[in-house]
Amino acid sequence: MPITITLPDPHQLVGLGLGIQLKSDFIGPLGANATWHLQINAEPPAEAEFWSQFFPAKSTELQTLVGTDRTTTLPLLTAPKDADPVVVTSALFDTTGAQVDSGTAPATWSSTAGLGNQALALTTTTVDNGFTTSDRESLAQIQGWVVLDRFITQMSLESLGVSPPGGQIGSELPTAVYGVLVRFTQLDPTLVPATPDDDYFVKTLGVVRVFKGSDIVVRVPLHRSSQIIPFFGNGLSLQVASLWFSEWAAGLTLEVDLLAGCAAEVFLMHSP
Repeated sequence: MPITITLPDPHQLVGLGLGIQLKSDFIGPLGANATWHLQINAEPPAEAEFWSQFFPAKSTELQTLVGTDRTTTLPLLTAPKDADPVVVTSALFDTTGAQVDSGTAPATWSSTAGLGNQALALTTTTVDNGFTTSDRESLAQIQGWVVLDRFITQMSLESLGVSPPGGQIGSELPTAVYGVLVRFTQLDPTLVPATPDDDYFVKTLGVVRVFKGSDIVVRVPLHRSSQIIPFFGNGLSLQVASLWFSEWAAGLTLEVDLLAGCAAEVFLMHSP
C-alpha cells in the first residue's frame, strides 16, 4: 500500500508552517538510520522542486510542520504562488537506504495559511553571548554556502560528450562523484522561456536519472540552459546506504535523456 498523506486543512492546503502527516503500512524493521523524505513539487509537466526535507524515521508514522525546522530544511528553490496546484511526494527508506514505501498526493499551495506557525518558529530563540539561535543559524548557513561555493569551483569536469538532438548520454558511476552538469548546446527554437531571466523553460528539456541496477534512485527534470544536479543535495546519499565520498554503492549508472530538438554536453563533477 502507498504511504497515506494527510493534510489537516479541509481544502488540502500545503505551505510553510502547515502540518502534514505521513503513515506507511510497511511491516518490518526499519533500523536505526531509517529516513523519511518529504518533497513538494509543481504538477507535471513542470515538476519544479519547491521544497525538500529528510527526517529520521522513528516509526512508520511522521507528523511535521513544513519548513519550521530550519536546521534541516532546504530553502524554496522556486516560489510557488497562492492557489498553485502542487504535488506532495513522500518516501520511506530503511537503514540500508532501500526504499520500502512511497506515496503522492495533490494539494494546493498557500503562502499565508501557515503564517502563525512560521512566526512561532521564528520567535522561539534564545540569547547566548549576544547571539540568538536564529543569528547563529544564519551565520552557519552563510558559512555553509561559502564552503560549498569554493568546493564546487575547485571541481574537475569530465566530459561524457555532446548528445545529438533528442539523444541520450549514459555512463557507469563506479566511483563517487559530486554530481552532473548539463550544458545545452542547442534548444528547440519553438520553446519559449517563461521567466524574466529567459532561462527557465516550463517544458522539460531533458531528464537526469540515476539507476541502481534497473531501479531509479534519482530522477531530476531539466528546465535550464545550464544545470548542476548535485547527487548529494538530491538525497542520493540517504537513498543508497552511506552513499558519499567515503562509501559509494555498487551498480550505479547515469542516463541523461534530451527532448527532441535539444542537444547538450554532459559532465561528471569530480571532487577536488
